[in-house]
Amino acid sequence: MRSNSSTELLHIRGAGHTCGIHSSRNDHVLALALGTKTARVMVNQSMNEGAGSVRNGLPYTLSLSCGSWGGNITTENVNVRHFVNLTWVSRPVAPRRVAPEEVFGAHWSKYGNE
Repeated sequence: MRSNSSTELLHIRGAGHTCGIHSSRNDHVLALALGTKTARVMVNQSMNEGAGSVRNGLPYTLSLSCGSWGGNITTENVNVRHFVNLTWVSRPVAPRRVAPEEVFGAHWSKYGNE
């Protein structure tokens, strides 16, 4: 991408909300997603689809959250599930030690153990 105009626009119109891109290039989509501070990146669709749609799998909402970028607590589309009180039951589980090689093995073999 040639400029960071989308990021500049977000500072004027509200960080965290939604941005969109019309592109068939995944590298452009990824660059925007990694470079922006928005909760939703809409790809090849109407910005209205950020409120949820059967066409993109986002949950329907009347309240789009902006995350900490926009002063909200969440980046999710706030929906009915957020208004239901849940009780989580947590029990101890046996610890599982994960070796660094298991997690980073592909990286280490590609880039060396630096």
